[in-house]
Amino acid sequence: MLAAMILSFSAAKVETVMAPMPTAFRRCGWLFALAVLVAIWGPQAAAAGSPAAPSSSDGTAALSASHPNSSGGSASDSGAAQDGARPRRPEPPAADPLIPPGKAGHEGAGGAATDGVAPARYRAGRETPASQLLDWLGPLHDMTPGERELSLTTDNSFLDPINWNVTVLKSRHQLVVYYKGRTFKAYHAVFGFHSDGAKRWEGDLRTPEGVYTIIGKYNHPRWKHFLRLNYPNYVDRRNYDAMLHDGVVPVIHGQRRALGSAIGIHGTDRPRFNRDDINWTRGCISVDNDAISELDHLLPIDTLVIIKP
Repeated sequence: MLAAMILSFSAAKVETVMAPMPTAFRRCGWLFALAVLVAIWGPQAAAAGSPAAPSSSDGTAALSASHPNSSGGSASDSGAAQDGARPRRPEPPAADPLIPPGKAGHEGAGGAATDGVAPARYRAGRETPASQLLDWLGPLHDMTPGERELSLTTDNSFLDPINWNVTVLKSRHQLVVYYKGRTFKAYHAVFGFHSDGAKRWEGDLRTPEGVYTIIGKYNHPRWKHFLRLNYPNYVDRRNYDAMLHDGVVPVIHGQRRALGSAIGIHGTDRPRFNRDDINWTRGCISVDNDAISELDHLLPIDTLVIIKP
């Protein structure tokens, strides 16, 4: 507005001066006066028409001008530091100290990691004899509680028979192994030809029932491995003596039947009978040949074996 007032005042002065002059001279005067006004007031008018950037005491405006991608938010929201500093690059996530290099994700056999979870033995920081035993068993996809407990064992306690026990369920055709009270693995099993009741004397083709221990481990030409039980135990002898007293023990060819012995867990030379749940032994517990190999490796001598109906 000030520029317009000055322009009108200057025009009036020029008109008064150039009034007595000829028309051609007046036109030249007007053009000269217009050029002088443009040269004087043009840059000031242009400067007055452009708004200045707002100032900031912490230099945020300068940072926004130098970074056109800034959204105008605070320094913490945009990732930039205050006081005009350059934005810091985000730090990479820290590596999991429980998973050694090359062990994350899916691996192979022997308690391998899946979905980025390290095997328990690597979490312990080193391989152990117990983990080597698990490796020998082959790939473990879904670890049982007992297998997991064995993978966490870092000493030689897995060699102690007190940490192992076996439960045999005749009616279910199962032999279940436990490690430190946790289910380790279940195996299919068949038993003596006569399945009605516990063994009473030699030759009755029944499997004993009761509490026993493994007292020997042998290779066997027919059944691959033989884990001998301490049959007859004290209870078996007491029951047999009672049957002798009552005259229940049969007499064959003038001789009474003995109590019997050499009962154990072994493999099979009749795999079809085992698959079909056919009880065919003379009183022992028969499992598949792969199973007896595992049991021979797993179970120390003096392991507790409980046989139930």
